[in-house]
Amino acid sequence: MGRPLASPTTNQRAEIFAAVRALTALKVPCKVRVVSDSQYLVKTMQGDYGRRSNLHLWEALDAAAEAHEVEWIWVRGHVGEKGNEIAHMLAESAA
Repeated sequence: MGRPLASPTTNQRAEIFAAVRALTALKVPCKVRVVSDSQYLVKTMQGDYGRRSNLHLWEALDAAAEAHEVEWIWVRGHVGEKGNEIAHMLAESAA
């Protein structure tokens, strides 16, 4: 994937990096939903936001998503969405 995340990083970079890692874990082309509470991630991948920074990460994400049919879904964070709450708990414990 190229350059890893710098330390310290930002939540936006971490969101992109997480999507890259998830998609590169898939070993065969898949139809997949990426669900995130990051509007930055979802709206950028849907073409609603432009890319002005983190360009190496966006390139890595494009490459990781290329083989797959990806649906990008935004969910509001911290409102009881079970998968989002689990992801948040795991991220906090890893940090």
